Amino acid sequence: MESLSLYLHIPFCERKCPYCDFYSLTGSVDLQRQFVQALITEIEIVSAKFSQNSFKVETIFFGGGTPSVLPPDEIEKIGAALQKYFHISPEAEITLEANPGTIDQEKCQRYREIGFNRISLGVQSFRDKALRQLGRIHTAKEAEEAIETVRKAGCTNLSLDLIFGIPNQTPAQWEKSLRQAVKWHPDHISTYNLIYESGTPFWKWRRSRNLKPLDELIEWEMYQTAIRMLEANGYS
Repeated sequence: MESLSLYLHIPFCERKCPYCDFYSLTGSVDLQRQFVQALITEIEIVSAKFSQNSFKVETIFFGGGTPSVLPPDEIEKIGAALQKYFHISPEAEITLEANPGTIDQEKCQRYREIGFNRISLGVQSFRDKALRQLGRIHTAKEAEEAIETVRKAGCTNLSLDLIFGIPNQTPAQWEKSLRQAVKWHPDHISTYNLIYESGTPFWKWRRSRNLKPLDELIEWEMYQTAIRMLEANGYS
């Protein structure tokens, strides 16, 4: 039996971050419901290409956008459709991407009941000034509270996202964010170099010289710092 991985893009956000070029929009509850119904129809259509006798789903990733913006009841409908139309391994890794500003204890418990066994939190930084600059809707304190909430809900597989190369960010500030991430002992840490994607507000501000990127040598130093610190703490 062949292994299969599924990615589902949930395109809703409370607010579009100025550096992000992924497809996303703010939508009404009605639009979200319409989207979920359309996605369920697509799941049924696509599943016809993958016989349940020949393919077994090993990983499922709900990305976005911000999947945690959707009400848990709507996410549950999507999960039920996947269970109905695909052969999902009992050991499958099922991930939900979440913004720290959009989850709470009740949601996390529902995610576990629905079948999610991995949460990926878009922390991006543990520094409020950097979070405001990135247009994030959460604060550093809310990021730590979200991590604690996920842990209390019984999530045994946690991933944290961090961004480096933010304008005016110093190597010391980056190292501090890494240390704050490591102290929570997440199962996985993703680090991303900020990219000025064409057409985004960050890209426009850079072209108009209203935003000055970091020097590439500083970004390289931050990249090396991430490798050194994460390897020293058991990440590979």
